[in-house]
Amino acid sequence: MKLRRQRDLLALAQVALATIGVAGAGGTSWWMVALAGLFAVHAFVRPLPPQTAPAAQRRWTTLVLLAVAVTVYRAVARSEVLDAGVDLLLVLVIQRLYCRQRTREHLQLMLIGGLLMTIGAVINVDLNYPLLLVPYFVLIAMGLLLNQLTAAGERLGPAAMWAIDRHARRSQRVLWRSGLQIAALVAFGGVAVFFVFPRFGAGTFVRGPSQTRLTSGFSEEVQLGQFGAIRDDASVVMRVVPDRPPDQRPTYLPVYFRGSSFDRYEDGRWAHSDGSFTAGLRRLKSVWAVTDVEGRLQVRVDRQRDPLGRIVPRRVDGYAASTQSSAFDITLEDIGTELLFTPGETLFVQVWAATQIRRVRPGHDAQLILPDRPAGAIRYYTQSRLVPPTAAELEAVGNPARELPERYVQTPDVLSLRFRELAADLVRGADSRAARVDAVLEYLAGFEYSTDLRPFSAAVPDPVEGFLFESRRGHCEYFATTAALLLREAGVPTRLVNGYLGADWNPVGEYFAVRQAHAHSWIEVHFGRLGWVRVDPTPPAGRPGPGLGPISGELAQWVDALRNRYLQYVIDYGFDDQRALLQGLGLRRSADRSSAWPPRVPVLATLGTVGLLLVLIRRWRRRVAVPRETKIAQRVLRSLARAGFARRSDESLSALAQRVAARDRALAAGLAEFARRYDAVRFGDERSPASLRQLQDAARRMSQLVPRGVRQPNVGPGQPR
Repeated sequence: MKLRRQRDLLALAQVALATIGVAGAGGTSWWMVALAGLFAVHAFVRPLPPQTAPAAQRRWTTLVLLAVAVTVYRAVARSEVLDAGVDLLLVLVIQRLYCRQRTREHLQLMLIGGLLMTIGAVINVDLNYPLLLVPYFVLIAMGLLLNQLTAAGERLGPAAMWAIDRHARRSQRVLWRSGLQIAALVAFGGVAVFFVFPRFGAGTFVRGPSQTRLTSGFSEEVQLGQFGAIRDDASVVMRVVPDRPPDQRPTYLPVYFRGSSFDRYEDGRWAHSDGSFTAGLRRLKSVWAVTDVEGRLQVRVDRQRDPLGRIVPRRVDGYAASTQSSAFDITLEDIGTELLFTPGETLFVQVWAATQIRRVRPGHDAQLILPDRPAGAIRYYTQSRLVPPTAAELEAVGNPARELPERYVQTPDVLSLRFRELAADLVRGADSRAARVDAVLEYLAGFEYSTDLRPFSAAVPDPVEGFLFESRRGHCEYFATTAALLLREAGVPTRLVNGYLGADWNPVGEYFAVRQAHAHSWIEVHFGRLGWVRVDPTPPAGRPGPGLGPISGELAQWVDALRNRYLQYVIDYGFDDQRALLQGLGLRRSADRSSAWPPRVPVLATLGTVGLLLVLIRRWRRRVAVPRETKIAQRVLRSLARAGFARRSDESLSALAQRVAARDRALAAGLAEFARRYDAVRFGDERSPASLRQLQDAARRMSQLVPRGVRQPNVGPGQPR
C-alpha cells in the first residue's frame, strides 16, 4: 500500500539525515555509512515478507549480540566509545529495516534516528547540522503521523486499512501541512528550551571526535619542510576581533600569532627538550597571566585608575613600549592541536570552551595549551604586547652573559666545519647580540624564497647545509632554522616558533580571518632583561601577506561570516548570553532596574504573545484540516440537534435518518438523500466541484424540512425509533 511505502521512505530518510549529521562530524567512518547505505537499499528492493521467519530472527539476534560484544571491546580496549556506539546504532538500523513489518519497528527506527541526531548535536559544530535539523523535524513529524494512521488500520483490520490508505492518498496536502505545523511547533519549543534552559557545554556528557584538520608544524615534532605544503590552503583556522574601533581596522592585520616553539634540532627535525618549561601561568582574577623565567607576572592590577582593578602590562626597564598592549577576541577552529595561538607577546589569556571558562597550562618554551580540549571551535580573549623593542633598545642590551640553559645554543654534531666557519665569519666584528642578529639576517636576505624544493645531494650532512651551500632557496622553515643554528653557533640563544602571520579582513562578519595559508615560521632571540624577542629571517617577499589563496570571493566571506555567527550565538551560547537575553526581556535583579517598565511587564507581554500565537496556529490548523463536505455535514447536524434530533457519537447519518423516521418521515427522507450524497463525496470517488454543489443543495433542501420554533423531543439511546 502507498501509505506503508511512504512511511518506510520517511523512516529511512530521517535515519539517513541523522547519520549524515554524525558522520559529517567524524562520529563514524564514511565506509561504515556506505556499507549501511548498501544494506538499506537491499532491504527496500527485496520483497518484504508478511512476517520475519524464525530462522531469520535467530540470525539477526546472533548478529546483534556479536555487534554488542564488538562495541564493548572497542569501548573498553580501544577507548572508541563514540565510534563504537554509533556503529552499533547503524547495525540496529539495518536490522530494523529488514524486519519492519509492524509499526513498532518503525517507532524503533525513529528512536534510533533521534539518538543519532542527538549525538550529532553534541559533536557537530558545523553549519551542516542546522541545515539537516530543519528537514529532520519535518520528516520525523510526518513519519510519526503516518505511522499512527498505519497502526490504526492494522488494529481495525484489512478493510479499514484499505479505506485509510485510500483516504491518505487523497489527503496528501492536508497530511503534509499537518506535519509541517507539528514540526514548526516542535522547533519553536526547541528554540525556547535552548535559549532558556540552563546550558551544558559540548563534552559535559560525551566528548567525541570532530572533523579536524591536523596542521603541519603544530605537533610534538616538526620535520623541516612541512609548511610549504599548506601555503595554498585558504581554509580559515581563526577569526580575530581586535579591540580597535571599526574605522581603524585595516584590510590586513600584520600580526604574528605564536603557536608552537622548539629548542632542540637534530637530523632535520625540531623537538622539545625534557623540562624545557621556560615560562609559567598564574591565576589572576578570572584570567591566566603569563610569568617570565623568574616567575614574575607580566601584568599587574591597576586599582588606582580603575576601582574594579584593570589588568595592565608590567613596565620593563629599557623597553619603552612595554606598557602598550592590545586585546583580541579569538575563535579558534579545531585543527587537531591543543595549542592556543596568541598574538605578539602574550600577557594573559581567558578561554571559553564548551560554554565554560577553561584552565590553561604552560607548555614547552612558553606554549599555551588547553588540556582536555573539547571537540569543535573554542573562543578565548587575550591581551598582548605587539610593539617589539626598538633597534636602539636591543643594541643597548649589549652582549649579555649566557643566562639560559645550554640547549638554546646547542647545534648538531653533524654540521660540517664549513658551516661553523661561515657562522664565525658572519659575526666577526659584531660586539653586541643585536649586531650578530643583523649580520645573519643580512646574509640570508640574499637567498631566494620558494616552496618548490628539489632534493639535496647525498653528501649533504644536514638539510640546513643543503639550503646554505647548494640550493640557496627555500621557504620560511629553512630560513628560520638556518638563522637559529647560525646564531647558536655564535653563542646567541635562540628557539624556533611556528604559528601564523597576518589575517584578512572580512567585511561581512567584521572580523579578521587567519587562514592555513598564513602559516609561518620565525625565531625568538633572548636579549637579557628584555626577554625573548621575535626575529623573522624570511625575506619580506616570502612572508604571508594579504589576499593569499582564493579568499576574495564575496560568497566565501558570507559563508564564513555565517559560520562565525553560528559558533558565537549557538555553539558558544552560555550562561552569560542567557542572562543578557533575560535582561533584554526586562527580567533584571532588583538592584538593576534601570528600565522605566516594571520587569514583569515585558515578560508577561512576551508570554502573552507566544500564547496568542499558539492559539491562532491551533485554530488555523483546525480550519485548514476540515474538508468542505465535513463542514456542510456539521452545519446539518447542528440544525438537527436544535430540532431535537442529536446524533450519537457512534451513529452514522444513515442510521440517524432511520431514527428520525419515527417522528418525521419527510425530514428522514431528506436526511437519507443528504447522507447518500455525503458518503459518495467523503468516502467515494465523486469528489468534484459539481458533487460538492449537489451536496450543498441537498443540505439546503433538508434544512427547509427541519421544524422551526417547536423543539421535538430527542430520541436518545434506549428510546423507540
